[in-house]
Amino acid sequence: MWRSWQGFPTAPWRPWRQRMRIDEAARLFVAHVRDERRFSPATVVSYRAELHLLGVFAVTRAVADVEGVTHVLLVEYLGSGEPPVAPSTRNRKLTVLRSFFAFLVDQRLVAASPAQDVPFARAPRRDEPSLSARDVGKLLAVLAKEVSWRGVRDSCIVLLLFHTGLRLSEMLSLDVGQVDLGNALLREVRRKGGREQPLPLNADALSALKAWLEARKGLVIEGDALFVSRLGGRLSKRAVQGRVKEVGEAAGVPSLHPHLLRHSFATEVLAAGGNLEEVRRLLGHASITTTSRYSHPSDEALRRAVDRLSTPPSPPRRPPRGAR
Repeated sequence: MWRSWQGFPTAPWRPWRQRMRIDEAARLFVAHVRDERRFSPATVVSYRAELHLLGVFAVTRAVADVEGVTHVLLVEYLGSGEPPVAPSTRNRKLTVLRSFFAFLVDQRLVAASPAQDVPFARAPRRDEPSLSARDVGKLLAVLAKEVSWRGVRDSCIVLLLFHTGLRLSEMLSLDVGQVDLGNALLREVRRKGGREQPLPLNADALSALKAWLEARKGLVIEGDALFVSRLGGRLSKRAVQGRVKEVGEAAGVPSLHPHLLRHSFATEVLAAGGNLEEVRRLLGHASITTTSRYSHPSDEALRRAVDRLSTPPSPPRRPPRGAR
């Protein structure tokens, strides 16, 4: 099998064939990202939905096959909708389209990608607030009042999100066998895009996992999921989101959501002296540009950075020649 520099399986060159409909090409691409690139089920669903919307829009422009999709059509599609989509949403849609047409180019289904030169939108920067260790302590204090396995589980979830930077979907996909207590690691964590990597565990996360694994032994459980519901099945995202919000309100931390814990992890690592490349790898980002949005130093940090600068002392100035 041939492979291009983009990593897609590349077909050998062959004579031009009959034009392919957008929906047919979409099915090929979705099968590729699902079976070959092993994207998460949620990502596969979102890709399929996005390409379906493209196909529906193309029909309104009398376009049914991938050869008929142009740069102009894609710009119109991304700008359609009432009200207009947010820049971040537009960029997510464009990312899917670029991947789709890059795949079609490699498969000799189109001569060039009409999405390649469509620009990404510039999104206004919003500095999301982050939690401090004290805030997390408030959450744990609320959970400590629940003397049951559920309180142990939820404390572990909060600490794992805050001390590893895992996405919620990544954490909930973990199985018990991926927890390596002896080496303080989570093994083969499947990150966004299908990449796998180990993640280190600090003392707090390790202690929380030990407590949860011990409590988990007393439950009737189906399968190997690390985090389970009261029915014994894998815990759902919706259940965690609702529980985190509930605990946040009880602790005086309003509008709490799992991603804020991940964001706070990145902020804390940077504040402790970590660099962006380290944070990029821990968060599972493909690009350091994505990671840079977590870097928003405080006024005090900027002051310390300036104060660290110093000018070396100048050598004594010699008197002008001829001066007495």
